[in-house]
Amino acid sequence: MLSGYDRKVLNVVIPDPAADRRVTLLKVPAQHSYTFKVFEAALDRDLAGSGTNFIKLTLENGGTEGTVQTRISGTAGGTVGFSANVASSGAMEAADKLTAGQYLNLFYDEEGTVAPGNISLHIEYLDGVE
Repeated sequence: MLSGYDRKVLNVVIPDPAADRRVTLLKVPAQHSYTFKVFEAALDRDLAGSGTNFIKLTLENGGTEGTVQTRISGTAGGTVGFSANVASSGAMEAADKLTAGQYLNLFYDEEGTVAPGNISLHIEYLDGVE
């Protein structure tokens, strides 16, 4: 542990959302702040690359009500598609920190007609106890 920071891992599996959707993943507890370091997503099946049929996954700071839509990561997925069980990364952006009471959301953006199956998310973050 370094200076009050503890590295944490959040793994979540989401079944096919079937349409654009925001999914709440966690809420930062009182007296904590989370700095996000890694965002990866994988599907349990192939999804061919396509300019018209694809999904994009992005992490967002949902604010204290869960309704704000401030991106904290780049996009995983997109027109390049997915190979089954191979992670696609979304680079973390400068605004990668959530403070007490804020929600972490996943924005699932579906274009065209796709059937991604189960979506596995791997997120790493530092827990700063304040």
